[in-house]
This record gives sequence, C-alpha cells and structure tokens, in this order.
Amino acid sequence: MLVFKGDNARSDINSFAATGLLTFAPFDFERAARMPDGTQATVAFSLAFVQSPEMPKVGFFVCENRAPSYFWKPHYQSHGNGATGIVAVYLSSPDPERDAAFVSQMFGGQVRPIPGGYSVACGAAQELRVLTPQATAALGGSIDIEGPALAGVAIAAKQRQGLTKADEACGMFIEWLAPDPT
Repeated sequence: MLVFKGDNARSDINSFAATGLLTFAPFDFERAARMPDGTQATVAFSLAFVQSPEMPKVGFFVCENRAPSYFWKPHYQSHGNGATGIVAVYLSSPDPERDAAFVSQMFGGQVRPIPGGYSVACGAAQELRVLTPQATAALGGSIDIEGPALAGVAIAAKQRQGLTKADEACGMFIEWLAPDPT
C-alpha cells in the first residue's frame, strides 16, 4: 500500500468519489503512545482508501494525523543511514500512462513524461514515478513483478548516493540521492 499525507480524510474520500474513483469508508483509530520522556499521549489517525481495478496488488490511502504535535519534532527526523526524506516512490507498470492518470485523478497532480514512464505530483512534496517493468529493472528493481506493483523508493541521504538493488533491500530498490540544498 502507498500512503500519502493528508489533512482531512473525509474530504479526501469525497474528492476521490467526486472524480469517480472507487473509495471505501474512512477508517479511524487511536492508541496510547509512550513519549521519549516517558509520558503517555493519545495518537489518532483517519485513513481514506482508494483503489484502481487495474492495480489489484496496489492499494492507496491518505493518512490524516489527528495528533501531529506528537510526531513532527526535529529530533525524530534523523536516521542512522543519513536519510533526510523520501523524494519519490516507484511503481512498476505495464501501462505507465494509464496508472499515472489514475494517481493524477486522486490529487489533480500534474503528469509529466520521464525516461521510462511518467512522474505524478501527488502534493507539494509527494511524487510517484510510474515506470515500465524494463525501466524499473534498469534501476535495480525486480524483474519478476507481474502487473502494477510498488517497486522502489528514492531517498534523500546525506551520507550515500547510488542504488541498492531490490534483491539487497527486501524486494524494493532504493535510489539514494543527495539532499536538495534548498
């Protein structure tokens, strides 16, 4: 499943339905969480699901974080591998144009051609790159993917660049990129 950041799950469901997409009832949940200082906090989320009949192995949802003050703290935003953020997610597809159009329909995002497929803007800082299986394999993706499937992720990282092939990274390739200096 591919998750996108959202501010209002119910509004997203209504927006998806208005464009003719297959939607589901919202899913709300919350739980107690222990904070680093030992205090307890309630974290809560609402999810808005959508699916394409042409992509039965891929689910999409938007996550509304109803308690963001407990998550988005600078000291939570570092990782031992130097990652600073997700740049893009890759979807391998035998029909990249069709599947890019579906994702564009979700967000009204611009679709632009890239080598081997299409890029879809899915929000201010969210991008999906939909590539042919051949283009996916050239980036180190699995050649055994049948039909549309999530295939890789591009990560901005301070300490490394290059590719980690899918067979070395639990089935999805990782493209390591230098962080954007801006």
